Amino acid sequence: MIGNLTYFLLFVVTTFLLFIFLYARYSRFQSDISAKQGDVRDLEEKNQRRIEALKEQIRLKRMEAQSLGQKLDALRRDVGL
Repeated sequence: MIGNLTYFLLFVVTTFLLFIFLYARYSRFQSDISAKQGDVRDLEEKNQRRIEALKEQIRLKRMEAQSLGQKLDALRRDVGL
């Protein structure tokens, strides 16, 4: 009887330790995922700001190109081409 009780307690303790280990791994996994999600959000925000800045640069370059085109047309008209 004592032997069976000892084995049962050993089983219970081993099972308990296994669940503690698995819970610790799961918690670490969840915290890693949360940290990576935060990093991804930061990168997305940074990329979005960069995209907006590039769009603004493109808009300015287009305006500059239009201005230069108008100046070129005016010079052509002055020269008579």
